[in-house]
Amino acid sequence: MRWVLFLQDFNYTLEHRPGTRMNHVDALSRVQEVLILEGNTLEQNVTYKQDSDPEVRKIRESLEHQESQFYELRNGLVYRKSRGNLLFVIPETMEYHVMTKYHDEIGHFGLDKMIELITRSYLFPRMRNKIKQYIGNCFKCIAYSPVTGKKEAFLRSIEKGDVPFHTIHIDHV
Repeated sequence: MRWVLFLQDFNYTLEHRPGTRMNHVDALSRVQEVLILEGNTLEQNVTYKQDSDPEVRKIRESLEHQESQFYELRNGLVYRKSRGNLLFVIPETMEYHVMTKYHDEIGHFGLDKMIELITRSYLFPRMRNKIKQYIGNCFKCIAYSPVTGKKEAFLRSIEKGDVPFHTIHIDHV
């Protein structure tokens, strides 16, 4: 039921109340400081998913027997050594989740910025190609990106021929 129809059966007078007198109503919308707590669910999932990924399991088993110059095993997690940093090796089943976190949730960055952000903590094979494909399929990025390339031309009127089928027009899609 619409409020207007419901209220028209009553006699009432509207009275304006300034915002200073409405603290109890809109207190939540006027909160100045917001505390956001985010758990490390991604890192917690990495441990579980690394166990179930055959490629990462193979690397882990190799590391349990001998050291590697490319990988390191710490607390049961496989890391990739990269320029003095240790990066989580992301199993294939979590690649999409990582890309969603660093693209959709952070601000729809482009390819280079997204790679820079992800490679601070994570690594997975063919990262550049997969991220490029992910961004290319992002609906918001497609919808809001500026149009580039050839612009449409103005339509021109076409002269009518003397006989039927003198001129045939075809649209190419």
